[in-house]
Amino acid sequence: MQLGRFRGEIELEEAGFFVRSTDPPSGTIVLSDRTTETFDPASLHRSRLDDAWLCRVKRDLVPEGLAARFTQSAWAQLLEALEETEEGVALRLAGRLRPLPAREQ
Repeated sequence: MQLGRFRGEIELEEAGFFVRSTDPPSGTIVLSDRTTETFDPASLHRSRLDDAWLCRVKRDLVPEGLAARFTQSAWAQLLEALEETEEGVALRLAGRLRPLPAREQ
């Protein structure tokens, strides 16, 4: 990779993108590369490094998607869309209740 006149390698430990903001009414997220994607709550998972929340994005580039880490403000926006249901906690995205994935043990 080259940035300006500096050249070197960058090694990613976990996530190549950050979720900068979430918009639950539209069901979209804005990533650190300034693109907007439809958020898939089924892709939510916890970091093995520090227990932070991540999701999968860029499935058009890689079928299994690439990891994106939520910033604190983006996560706070998403938490505002949580609702308690008979089945447990769910997210209201684009007007629909979407169940959260089961927590990995």
